[in-house]
Amino acid sequence: MNGLRLTVAAIWASAAMTALPVHAAYFPAGWDSTDHVTIGKDQTGFNFVVDYLGKADDSYTSKLSALGSFTFSGLSNSNKTWNFNYSITNDSAYDSRIRSFGFDVDPNVRNNTSGAVGTSGFTYDWLNASYIEGVGTMDVCFAAGSDGCTAHGSGGINDGSTLNGSFALTFATVMEEIDFDHFAMKFVSVNPSVNGQNWGAGLGTIASITPPNSQPITAPEPGTWLMMLGGFGLVGHALRKRPGKSWRPRIA
Repeated sequence: MNGLRLTVAAIWASAAMTALPVHAAYFPAGWDSTDHVTIGKDQTGFNFVVDYLGKADDSYTSKLSALGSFTFSGLSNSNKTWNFNYSITNDSAYDSRIRSFGFDVDPNVRNNTSGAVGTSGFTYDWLNASYIEGVGTMDVCFAAGSDGCTAHGSGGINDGSTLNGSFALTFATVMEEIDFDHFAMKFVSVNPSVNGQNWGAGLGTIASITPPNSQPITAPEPGTWLMMLGGFGLVGHALRKRPGKSWRPRIA
């Protein structure tokens, strides 16, 4: 009976890990995220959700957070332009506004005037934008104002609110697929302050991926990872205690 329970645990753990996207992970202790999403040009309707956790003065904080849902809505411009819709919710515990968001994209877009365009929502766009809290330079950034991705100006998404928008990425040639990673955003007007700052970053990891006409593939919570690892440990212990059997080739 014990052996049966261990076998079931092993099957559950293996199935859970097989269902995960290769790069899915919960938020890392230090942000060097390998989470990425690859979308093919024929995958209209592809959706991915990014979970953002706050960082202020080089320390992570649960007081700032957001959730972004991004959907590929199809190609245009002789298949050189990729169009996306998004919905971003500021679910921070503290008063705050999301002023900008961005990501890296591979291959990189062509130029600043036609490479990335915020078509609604965050309509000001930059390429190769310098960012805060150790993020470095992001390939693409969209902001609520013309004063840049790291400015503290007006506009944006208040805590408790959701903004729906869209953007387009144009490439020099037709791309078979594109890859997104290193998702980040900026919070401003944070009250009360966090780690002595009234601003901070939101650093994103993949929460779920839903290819067209499919069920979402979600990354497990940290507690689920611990259960899975515990299951593998029990299986290993049982195998070590099991008496060995000699193996002989079967002769027909």
